Amino acid sequence: MKKKAEANRALRGSVYCLICTHTVEADLMPNGRRLFVRPGQKCPRCNSSLDAAYVLVQPQAA
Repeated sequence: MKKKAEANRALRGSVYCLICTHTVEADLMPNGRRLFVRPGQKCPRCNSSLDAAYVLVQPQAA
């Protein structure tokens, strides 16, 4: 049960938009040890899809 609760939790992190070449904030979804951008998000600068964006910074607890 605990793993399912963690899998549904969205994190906030920095991603690289391929269209406008800027780093923007986006919701990230954990999948095992990797993070992916939550599907359906748009870049706040250029309004393009962030589905193929690179995850740059993942938040970590101390």
